[in-house]
Amino acid sequence: EERSGIGASLLGRLAESDSAHFSAEVWALLHEVRQTLASDGGEAEGPISAFEREGWQRSLAEAEAAQVRKFTASGRLEELREALARTGEELGDVEEGFGVGPYMAALRVSSQDGVIFDFDVCQSPVNRVLRRKQW
Repeated sequence: EERSGIGASLLGRLAESDSAHFSAEVWALLHEVRQTLASDGGEAEGPISAFEREGWQRSLAEAEAAQVRKFTASGRLEELREALARTGEELGDVEEGFGVGPYMAALRVSSQDGVIFDFDVCQSPVNRVLRRKQW
């Protein structure tokens, strides 16, 4: 209860702030927080309603698009595909963009129960911690 109170308080303070001054890193973190709140069935009331604001919606969409561009440009997915092909093992179906809760993982190897590869598009431990905490 106390932990959720702190989170709501911090989100409330962000909601009251001028979002024009938020950095790309803040928007990336808020994008992850929104995904987590959505998976909890969070109601759009109180500080959570900030995610529904037009300016926030636009900036969150821009943060997501920037993450996708950065990930695509990194070439990490292609490197993983190549490494998997070099194993010489029959892996069966390799599914890209596999949904894990509210998040998307890079690849899932269907023949290997529970084998999922994920990349952090921001290369930041913060996103990893949020995902591990939730899933």
